[in-house]
Amino acid sequence: MLTAPAISARRAYRKFVAIAVLSTLIPLLSLLAGGTYLYNQALNHQVTFLQDEVNNLARVLSAFGDEAELRQALQSLDLARGLGHTGEILVARHDDGQLQFLVAQKFEQRLQELTVARNAKRAEPMQRALSGDIGWMTGLDYDGEEVLAAFAPVQGTSLGVVAKIDEAEFNEPYWGATLFIAALALPLMAAGSLWVVRTGSSVSAELRHKQVSLEVLLSSVPGVVYRTNYEPPRALMFVSDGVEEFLGLRPAEVLHRQINFWSRIDDADRIRRELETQLSQGKSYDLTYRLRLANGEPRWVRDQGRRVRSDSGDYIEGFIADVDGTMRALERVEVSEQRYRGLFDNANDGIFMMEGMVFTECNPRTADLFGTAAENLLGKSPVDFSPDYQPDGTSSAERASELIQRVDTEQAIRFEWRHRRLNGEEFDAEVSLSKLVIDQRTLLLAVVRDITEQQSLARESAARHAILQSVFDNTTDAVFVKDDEGRYLYVNNAVTDLTGIERDAFIGRADRDIWPIASAWQAIEAKDRAVLDTGRTETVEETNPNAPSCSLLTTKGVVRDVRGRRIGLFGISRDITELKAAHQRLGFLSQALDQAEDIVFVTDSNGYLEYVNGAFERITGYTEAEVLGRHAKLLKSDQHNVEFYQELRSTLLSGNSFSSIFINRRKNGELFQNHQTITPVLSSSGEPRHYLAVGKDLSERLNLEEKLYRASYFDPLTKGPNRLMLREELQAAIEHRDSKQTVAFMVIDLHRFQRINDTFGNSAGDRVLRKSLERIQHQAGDSAVVGRIGSDEFGIILRQVESLYELTRLAEKIQQSFSHAFNIEGRAVFTRVNVGISVAPDDGDSAEDLLFSADSAMIEAKQAKPGSHQFFSQELRNRASRRLMIEDGLREAVAKHQFELHYQPKVRASTGETVGAEALLRWRHPEMGWVSPGEFIPVAEETGMIVEIGYWVVGEACRMAAQLHNVGKGIPIAINLSPKQFDDPHLGDEIRHALDREGLASNQIECEITESTFVSNAEVFNTNLGVLREIGVTLAIDDFGTGYSSLSHLKRLPVSVLKIDRSFIGDIAVSEDDQALVRSMVAIADSLSLKTVVEGVEDEQQLRMIQRLGCDVVQGFYFSRGLPEHDFQQWISAGATANGGRPATS
Repeated sequence: MLTAPAISARRAYRKFVAIAVLSTLIPLLSLLAGGTYLYNQALNHQVTFLQDEVNNLARVLSAFGDEAELRQALQSLDLARGLGHTGEILVARHDDGQLQFLVAQKFEQRLQELTVARNAKRAEPMQRALSGDIGWMTGLDYDGEEVLAAFAPVQGTSLGVVAKIDEAEFNEPYWGATLFIAALALPLMAAGSLWVVRTGSSVSAELRHKQVSLEVLLSSVPGVVYRTNYEPPRALMFVSDGVEEFLGLRPAEVLHRQINFWSRIDDADRIRRELETQLSQGKSYDLTYRLRLANGEPRWVRDQGRRVRSDSGDYIEGFIADVDGTMRALERVEVSEQRYRGLFDNANDGIFMMEGMVFTECNPRTADLFGTAAENLLGKSPVDFSPDYQPDGTSSAERASELIQRVDTEQAIRFEWRHRRLNGEEFDAEVSLSKLVIDQRTLLLAVVRDITEQQSLARESAARHAILQSVFDNTTDAVFVKDDEGRYLYVNNAVTDLTGIERDAFIGRADRDIWPIASAWQAIEAKDRAVLDTGRTETVEETNPNAPSCSLLTTKGVVRDVRGRRIGLFGISRDITELKAAHQRLGFLSQALDQAEDIVFVTDSNGYLEYVNGAFERITGYTEAEVLGRHAKLLKSDQHNVEFYQELRSTLLSGNSFSSIFINRRKNGELFQNHQTITPVLSSSGEPRHYLAVGKDLSERLNLEEKLYRASYFDPLTKGPNRLMLREELQAAIEHRDSKQTVAFMVIDLHRFQRINDTFGNSAGDRVLRKSLERIQHQAGDSAVVGRIGSDEFGIILRQVESLYELTRLAEKIQQSFSHAFNIEGRAVFTRVNVGISVAPDDGDSAEDLLFSADSAMIEAKQAKPGSHQFFSQELRNRASRRLMIEDGLREAVAKHQFELHYQPKVRASTGETVGAEALLRWRHPEMGWVSPGEFIPVAEETGMIVEIGYWVVGEACRMAAQLHNVGKGIPIAINLSPKQFDDPHLGDEIRHALDREGLASNQIECEITESTFVSNAEVFNTNLGVLREIGVTLAIDDFGTGYSSLSHLKRLPVSVLKIDRSFIGDIAVSEDDQALVRSMVAIADSLSLKTVVEGVEDEQQLRMIQRLGCDVVQGFYFSRGLPEHDFQQWISAGATANGGRPATS
């Protein structure tokens, strides 16, 4: 596709040359006529070239959504080289009545000044492009010059593209050639033809350069660019590199085999019909469909294109983009909308939306409340379904207007409202009114609840209160209420009758202010205080302070407000002087029963309740008035079997007491357990006359036991079993299995789960953990026991396993379930799982053995291939033993001086001069010998010992740097910092102390961090970064290009050095891809003023290529391995260059 303009131009110039040669054989008039013809031909080819440039570039730019990326992409290409001295490519947009040029290659330095008024006579081609036109013209450019230009808009953006060349420059060679030929006749015309040939060759070369640049740009577009014939069957003419992602085939193979896209499209017939329809209606088409990838996976794509007309035949140009994420998100939104629509339609409260004072939407319950169909409400106002006046006398219309003004300010309010149904019936409602702004529309959301019954209950309560007040005022018992300080708040008329003191004389005064005898009021206050302190209701005998011989039976208790806070004391006193002797024992018994904590009730011989105490009322929720005369079976819960009640009946009829734990039902339907003893009260004839039941409520104790059980055996976050429960369940499964039964245990680890917490927050991480347990349980089935055994690990117990294939299949299903993203607050969160599997009895005969074995297998799976599963084996057992040996050895390696540093020289690529070194950690174990860093550093990272080891490395590197500096051979020493160290808030202090201890300048130490460090603890990372910046040490990014870094990181971080990873160097001498990648990295480093260090250089060919690519510093075996301290000092002392740039002999 991109080579067509170049081929057409070359053919035009060849024609020109041929005709120029032939023109030497015909008369001058024929030469001039031929020149005119050729001029027109050249003009057509020039216009075609410019139009192809504009069309191709406009299509490519439509794939870039970010202006900064667009500008960077354009500036990376030499787009104007094929356009002569005055030609250039322009990109502009409208900006507040001005044309603002984003790219004008020959005037890039003054882009901020390069603006043209929207309706000015200049920049005519760009005016046309931004108006949506496509074509070519001659007219004035932004400088007022006459130009030949092609123009087009960039679809989907506000940009326009123009390719132009000054008309004078285009005309000059042709008119000059014609005049020259006419003047000098045939010999000079032959010379002119030769000049045209040479010019054509130059342009052809420029076109080839242009083609390469555009192909590079097309290869970076995230999708597929294609061209087909317009006429069926529409054979492919061109397809970009992006096709490999969709079909798994290279572009050349797709073109050669003419792969049929239609066979990969779901519902292809419908899509084909839609394509034909859109093409028949205009030039452009826009389709969305599902395309089957090479692996069979369906993916949503968007296909945009148009019909292009040309002299050589019409064709179709199109672009396919991956929109799978967007389409799946839309599907999830539809599901969510259906879910909330269900809640809306099935709510018990009326819910409706209003715009202003007009219904716009309501649920069925709203229609029920107003007694009409929902469609009769829409377009009307709530005032239409209200009486003219509210209960307080205000106009409903005015009151509604006030409330709407309030909600506009307060966002949400709650109030009561009197509504009227369509049949005229009025009802009271509680209304919650909220303000919403949706799509720049202000709406009101109302939730209406019918509270007619509540209001009725409130009125009944007020009536009961009035009755109670009347009862208190007219009862013969003295009733009084005091505040917490002992001052009287209320006394009834009986108090005056009893004491001879008027009611008003009590109010606001304490007993000490009323009674003259100190011992009298002191006794009263002491009893009051005892009741207040204990919180218990007590009935006590007192003497009348005005009549010491008069005995009073007073019940006192604590008065509490609706929140349960103590506010005072109440008392009821009765003169019992005359009854005291006869009823003293009965009074004490009644008081004891009423104040007892245990349930006490009495029934007749048929089970009908005759007496209940206060504890009965508190615990069951029934009042005395509600239960007296009713059968005791009202507490029956149906939780006991027939045999239980048969034993109860036979025991009581035999005259014996029956004691057991009863499961009874409260008034509100809740179940409670109490230990109850029922004793028959026998008549003189031995027949039961009554039954006395005494019971202790066990609910609190059982709830506490349940809480303790759940706290011990269940994970508080996921609510599933924890490690302790899984271990006990696993041990029980092992002990109770038969000889032919296999018990298995799986450990499932969420791969790099910490990054989810660091990126999305702990709340999102907690939701992922809960949803992970649900996914695992769903795959494992109800027979499996699934729980959380660690911060990001889960376990599965499988009691009966038929085969190892069954375990493999389950592991694969679990891993497949985690290939789908978690939807956390509208964000897609991905993670993989590593699975370790152990079975009994092969891998252990205890729960601890299986846990250890499965965990070891999981670690092996994680290290070998993240996202895989692994069975435990003897090899893993050996590895686990060696890992434990490594872990134990690391704990004392620093103290026993088993670590040492080797130093690998860094060499200037251009001169071979040694300009630095990297400190490499080595470990010589007394039994294992030299242990590979690749083996012990991951263990140190996992156990956290890397922090202590890392600080030892810092100290040793500073010591070596100081020694070199002191002998005049100072070079920077680079040390590798672990992400764990960057999570340590003491990192900066440790480095500062090491530098101060050695008296070393900060620029003699270079700290290397990997790209994974960027996703560590952000707060501590930024703090440590600020401290390192303050200290002044050099910061380098190690293994650049293999992790998570981006240009934004490089811009933000105080980085001075980029270390290009060795993975790009191995094949760099022969791999153009590796060369292009390294060239890009060097260009990025240069643009950010960063130095580059290339690691892993092992031969001269690699070095030569790296030198050509402009890298600053290199290191690798070509120069030297990591050298022990003494050998490294000899290397430095031997001279400033590494064997003159040749590989070291050691």
